[in-house]
Amino acid sequence: TGAAGETSESARKSTPTADLAYAFDPAHPGWEALVANGVTTVVLTAGSDRIAGGMAAIVSPARGEVVKRGAAMTIGMSRRSISSSVEPTSYAGLHAHVKAAFEADAGGHFSRAKAGKLPVMIEAISRSEVARAAAFAKQHGLAGAIVGAPRADETLDAIKGAKLGVVFEP
Repeated sequence: TGAAGETSESARKSTPTADLAYAFDPAHPGWEALVANGVTTVVLTAGSDRIAGGMAAIVSPARGEVVKRGAAMTIGMSRRSISSSVEPTSYAGLHAHVKAAFEADAGGHFSRAKAGKLPVMIEAISRSEVARAAAFAKQHGLAGAIVGAPRADETLDAIKGAKLGVVFEP
């Protein structure tokens, strides 16, 4: 709603510096019903097919403004980030890609996330995805939340061990 299809990059699976605030369309008619029902603040995250989809933005559809740019780094570690035609094509490839991005980054968003200065929002849906994402976050000292995890109660120990929150999908 209100992002006008601007939350995904079609040419690249990883766009860690993308600013999702640019996707916010305060005039989009989809906001009216949400605002009428009391939704005043929304976090815009990258499309679920992204690996490192960019910087989330906090927006206020009620006021029609961007409240905060660069609120969190979005990372896709679910099957949605895997493709049969574009690398990565497997969970192993996905995790290798994310790990390499964190290890290669010097002073950028990944480094800020590792230093605890930038929260992450990691999409993980299945139990195994959540467990792998939590282990990755713990290993790299990441703070933030798992996004998705409809059965988070089944992986609660891993989530708590990584000191992550959970954001459930609507």
